[in-house]
Amino acid sequence: MPTAGALGASGFGEFLDQVEAGQIRVLAVTSAAPIDALKDVPTLKSSGIDLVFTNWRGIVVPPGISDADKKVWIDALTKMHESDEW
Repeated sequence: MPTAGALGASGFGEFLDQVEAGQIRVLAVTSAAPIDALKDVPTLKSSGIDLVFTNWRGIVVPPGISDADKKVWIDALTKMHESDEW
């Protein structure tokens, strides 16, 4: 079970079992409309944050990453993003 102050960011389906078991609490969803499976969970927009998005994919790094390491990741992801395959 997560410790106090722990944060998870993902599609709700990946955490739904833990939510239903009362192990984690959802603060908000990023969709334009509320999610039926998450009754009483507000959207960011209804909470006063003017942001809507539906695709939770990203790269997360620990705090304190060096500028050199940050550049390596930015360069690699930029190259990948600019590829025809992307």
